[in-house]
Amino acid sequence: MSSDRPHPAAAVSLAQVAFLSGHWAQESDDEVTEEAWLPPRGDALVGVNRTVKAGRTVFFEHLRLSAEDDGGVTYWASPRGASATPFWLTGADAGWVQFENLGHDFPKRLIYWRAAGSSLCAQIEGDPDAGQRAQQWCWSRVDEP
Repeated sequence: MSSDRPHPAAAVSLAQVAFLSGHWAQESDDEVTEEAWLPPRGDALVGVNRTVKAGRTVFFEHLRLSAEDDGGVTYWASPRGASATPFWLTGADAGWVQFENLGHDFPKRLIYWRAAGSSLCAQIEGDPDAGQRAQQWCWSRVDEP
């Protein structure tokens, strides 16, 4: 792993980030963004993200949260099937978690939180000095059949 890895935040179990589990969606006009996370099992949560616009998949990403031997949690993101990039947990509280990889080009920080009702929100942040603007999504839980 990169030398940019911060020291792990106080030990966090995967059970504490299980609030991500479920199928989530945000719809607007002709675009749907979905994120789905399986519940923690073993040493990981596994997830996927996709955006469909006008009936075509315009983005997809494979996601994984893994428990590390040192008590940390690593978020692995593989956008569009690319090699996975690690982001390390740097903060967590009830219904809120933050991951960072300051050596990555964009994003440098990922934040998830449970919002009012049954919503899950996420924000990705980069370097504002480089003109990288934050992006945010808020999904509603999808009722499964």
